[in-house]
Amino acid sequence: GDVAGPRKFEMACEASGASTCQTSAGCTCSAIVCPAFPSPAHASQTGCGLDCGANLHFPQTATFTCDSGYSTNEQPNNPASASFSISCLADSTYSAAKSCKRIKCGSAPVIGRQTKEIK
Repeated sequence: GDVAGPRKFEMACEASGASTCQTSAGCTCSAIVCPAFPSPAHASQTGCGLDCGANLHFPQTATFTCDSGYSTNEQPNNPASASFSISCLADSTYSAAKSCKRIKCGSAPVIGRQTKEIK
């Protein structure tokens, strides 16, 4: 549904026990839909709470895994920084997404009489 759409409707109970819709916009509820979710650079979507297709519905979450050589904190060998999730919020926006950054290896050691050349 549309976040700006109606949030309530009215039903009438007839003498027969049947109910009738009393709201011109209709009497159905539908989930809030977020826009097409972003495709983070250097990451692949690896999970979704339900089959989410191109859009998430509140409160769905999509999980992304960083490509090889990338992490969310530039550190290697940390499973917690290898993936992240985004969620569709009730106002049809997304929770803050992390980004996948190239892993930093640090300075190369100098061994013996060798010299290092950084490219």
